[in-house]
Amino acid sequence: MGGYGSGRHYQHGKKTTGQYPSIDVRVLRRNGLLVPGRTSSLNWSVGDHPLLSIQIEARADQIILHDRTQDCVQRVGLDFTECHLSGKRPWFLCPNAGCGKRVALLYRGHQFMCRHCLNLAYASQSEAEYVRATRRADKLRQKLGWPHDLVNLAREKPKGMHWRTYLRLQAEYDGLVNRYLTGLTERYEGLVRYCC
Repeated sequence: MGGYGSGRHYQHGKKTTGQYPSIDVRVLRRNGLLVPGRTSSLNWSVGDHPLLSIQIEARADQIILHDRTQDCVQRVGLDFTECHLSGKRPWFLCPNAGCGKRVALLYRGHQFMCRHCLNLAYASQSEAEYVRATRRADKLRQKLGWPHDLVNLAREKPKGMHWRTYLRLQAEYDGLVNRYLTGLTERYEGLVRYCC
């Protein structure tokens, strides 16, 4: 218990959402493709080789997906929730039998369905905590306008940022770097114990 490779790697080897073509209801809405009566097309390819081509026919309460590569049709229900200020937010209803979850993204297995039905994980779920800490530190460093260097000693407060905000972000950054260095050290020590 607690040996090399243990920890938050329960998703290791599991297929991830990035490996499957997907459709996002938010993108369809933003591009005006959910307007009833509207027909549009989406295509996926790898290099110059077409992978998947679908035609989307929008209705008031559903979209109809015409898969041109496999010559089949799939109906996906739509649901709408009220937004706090005004308007409605669209959701797909997972078309897989027995599911019906309200989701923003559907992934293509043998048909389009939610990631739970396809048993997909997010790529970040198989990453070690120290790797995720590095990614968050990178985002903070970009936000603060600091040079690309993990152990960043040349720090300046961005112009116009309140000192209170700057000090909070600086402390968060230092904590993330510390987590990364601790995790990396533990990983190295684990490898040394495992190999020797």
